[in-house]
Order: sequence, then C-alpha cells, then structure tokens
Amino acid sequence: MNKVLIVATSYPYPEYRDGLAKINANLLKKNDYFDADMLCIGDVGDTNTVDVGKIFKILPQAKKNKFSQIFSFIFSMKPINVSKYSEYIRQYRDFLLEHHARYSSIHLSAPYLAEIAIDMPSEIVNKMIIFPIDCMALFWYRRKKNEENILKKIAYSIEFLKCSSFEKRYYNLFKAAVFVSDVDRDYAKKITKENNYYTIPNGVDIDYFKAEDSNHGDGNFLVFTGDMSYAPNKDAVNFLVNKVFPKINQKFKPHLLLVGQKPDETTLSFAGEYITVTGFVDDLRPYLNRSKVYISPCALGVE
Repeated sequence: MNKVLIVATSYPYPEYRDGLAKINANLLKKNDYFDADMLCIGDVGDTNTVDVGKIFKILPQAKKNKFSQIFSFIFSMKPINVSKYSEYIRQYRDFLLEHHARYSSIHLSAPYLAEIAIDMPSEIVNKMIIFPIDCMALFWYRRKKNEENILKKIAYSIEFLKCSSFEKRYYNLFKAAVFVSDVDRDYAKKITKENNYYTIPNGVDIDYFKAEDSNHGDGNFLVFTGDMSYAPNKDAVNFLVNKVFPKINQKFKPHLLLVGQKPDETTLSFAGEYITVTGFVDDLRPYLNRSKVYISPCALGVE
C-alpha cells in the first residue's frame, strides 16, 4: 500500500476547527488506498483519540506582534500567510531530507508551504503534490473588488499582486497543483500559464446529512452555516443581514439562523427577533432539517 506524508501548517484536531483541519483529518483516517503520516506545526500537548498514522510535530514559535506583522506586510514581497510560515521551512526541509524515502508521495496541504521545494533534491520534489485548495490571487482579487474602504482596497490590491507573483513562481515546481473548484483552477492557469492543475471538488456525506423524511423544513426558517471567523463567511453574513434579509423580511417575515463557530462582535450584534446567532454547535443537522432554504451569498473564497 502507498505511504503518503501530509505536510500541514497546523495540527488537524479537533477537526471541526476549520476546513483545512477537516480535510487533513479525513486524509489521515484509515482507508483502502493509502496509509498516511503527518508533519505539522503542533504543541506537545496536542493529542487525538482517532486511529491514524504517525503525527510528527514541529513546535510552534512565539507569535509575532501586530507591529511585526504590519512590518512584514509592508516590506516583504511574500504574501502575508507565506511570511507567517517561512520561519518553519528549514525544519520541514530537514525532516523531508531525512525521512522522504519512507513515502511514495508528499502532500503539501497548503500553498504557504510551497517554499519547501526550493533547493530540494529532485527525487523529493518529484514526489510532491501541492493542494492550494483555492487560488490565492483570485481570493484577494475578489476582496479588493468588493471592498469600499479605500485603504483596505489598496492593501488587498498589494496582497493580490504578491499572491499572483508567488503562484507564478512556485506552482510549476510541482507535478500537480490541486484545487477544489474549476473556477479557482482556471484562474490559476490564466495567471501562471501552467497546465499541471487539477480539481477535486468538495464532497458531502449524503447519508449523514440525509433529510428526515418527516421534516420538510419550516417555511419561516432560513439558514447559513460556516466558520464565522473566516473572512468570506463574515463578508457573506454582513451582506446577507444588511442587504438581502431586510428585503426578504418586508414580505415573508422569516427567521434567519446563522450557525457556526467563532462569531465576532459584529455577527453577534445581529441577533434579535428575526435572527439567531448560535455560535458553535455539535451537529448541524437539526438546523438544516428545520430550515426551508439554505442561503450562501459568498462573494469571496472558493466557489
């Protein structure tokens, strides 16, 4: 059976923490196609009870203060999230140089780790597949396009240029770059002129999320779900509550359910007679079953 090393930016548990954690946790689970280990940034105390392969940890360094982050954004030519992980690249490389022979494939689970391939022996780089998930340049293009604040628009434009340059430089190093939507894959192709790009779409466990036969939704309930700390979801909630929902509410008087972890103060402030903000929930299914319509007005992020 093939042996795969997943190289990640963070520990994958608890897997509900974010979408990337969920993807990596699923890849680590036992299956009929490959065995997987993981190399990631993680604290000594990080543990899990899931039956998975080995997880090798790089200890996290102290977080940079706000001034250092701003300085890095202004003076670094790297995208901000790439700069965030650059200080770990040597440790990732050292591990791969010592242990790569164990693995038939090396899965880089985030675009921010692409620098690992620089100056690495070809026998290692040839095993690597990078999973950007979405196109970084397209993400920032959408943010700058939809931003009204002029200072933020300038900042997003700078980040867009950095991401475009980064993706052009690095993605051609790998035998494959995999996205979760054709839109992101095609935009990356357009800016980089490369053809080693593929799509593996998001999946849904249709048995787990099967609607209850006796429940066809309450006509008065609408639902939006997601990690409320994720920028595209925050943007979607603001647009939904401020632009869309008032028009719907004038005619139908529905109740909107905003379901997901880490809502910020702005999102929490939307709670009222016609809007419920739940925060984290153990199970989405009751909220989906209760609702007649699922709304996802996302202008940013993966399509």
